[in-house]
Amino acid sequence: MDRRRFLAGSASAIGLMGMSVDSFAEPNAMNDSSATAPGRKIRVGLIQMKGKIYDKEYNLRQAEKWIRQAAARGARLVCTPEVALQGYARVSEEIYSPGVSIDDPKLVAERARILAAAEPIPGPSTNRIAALALELGVWIVFGMDENRSGKLFNTAVLMDPQGNITGYYSKVHLQNWMLASGVNHGDG
Repeated sequence: MDRRRFLAGSASAIGLMGMSVDSFAEPNAMNDSSATAPGRKIRVGLIQMKGKIYDKEYNLRQAEKWIRQAAARGARLVCTPEVALQGYARVSEEIYSPGVSIDDPKLVAERARILAAAEPIPGPSTNRIAALALELGVWIVFGMDENRSGKLFNTAVLMDPQGNITGYYSKVHLQNWMLASGVNHGDG
C-alpha cells in the first residue's frame, strides 16, 4: 500500500460544492490533456452525519448511504466527518478534567476502550469503503480512529476510484482532551 500523506480537513458542512483544481487527475484520465487543465472543476461532497459512539456498523451504513447520495448528485470526491467510523469516541468531562492524573483508572479504562474500537489501515472498514469507492468510481476521504501497532491516531484515509487506499493523514495538532483520550500526534 502506498502510504503517501495528503492534507485533509474534517468535513463539517452538508451538501456539494464546486472546486477549481490545477493538478487533480484521475488515474484513468492521465492521457486526457483537459484532465489537469487549470480551472477544471470537480464536485466535492461533504458529509455531516450523526454517528453513534462505538457503533461502527451503524456508522458505516450511514457513511455508505451519504457517500452514495453524494456520488448520485455528481460528487467526484466525497469526504466523511472526522472519526466517522467510531462516532468520535473520546473521554468525557466526567472522567477527564484538569488535575486528573493521566494514570487515573477510569481514564486508563476509557483509553483502552477507544483504542479497542480503532482499526488498522488497511482493515475491515477501510476495505469496505474502498470497495464502495470502486463501485461508485469516486475518491473518498474517510475519517477514523486508526490502531497503528497499538497506538491511536485520528486519521483521514484517501481511497481512489479504483478502490485503492492511496494516502492518509493523521491529525498533528491535538487538544489536551484528545491526548487524554490516548490519541497520538500524527507525523503530518
